Amino acid sequence: MAFWEYDAGGEEHGVSVINANVAIHNPFYAVPLYNEIFYRDEKPRDQSIRVRTSYPPRVEIVDDVSGRLLAVDATGNGDFTGSGDLVFRDNNRDGFPDLRLSAEDDFAGLLLFGFPEPDLSGVEALEVTVDLFDDGEWRPAGRNRFILD
Repeated sequence: MAFWEYDAGGEEHGVSVINANVAIHNPFYAVPLYNEIFYRDEKPRDQSIRVRTSYPPRVEIVDDVSGRLLAVDATGNGDFTGSGDLVFRDNNRDGFPDLRLSAEDDFAGLLLFGFPEPDLSGVEALEVTVDLFDDGEWRPAGRNRFILD
């Protein structure tokens, strides 16, 4: 199940995630989730992103356009200060991975590879939320769901 949240008359943002995914867990390989990020501003920018999960899997965050690994969150908590966490692109030096957005391209692709634990007995689903840092605060911009049947 994918979640879509609409808000008529809400605040307009320069950056938005415009799709969500449903994926089924497979213990033998990473489960990819693709999120397209739509950009409406005119100036290029480095967009800080984070990914939070409802259960702690390893998450690799990749810029789909360049194929470059942006970060690894070893526990899926959205905080890149723990053991095994790595940030490879942080141009604005805020401690979070950056996705480069430009006026020439109106969207960028963000590919997430989730590595849930092999034994997730008792867990029905795993939610994966992409947050964007805008105007001094984090806001949830896209939600994905792993079905763990």
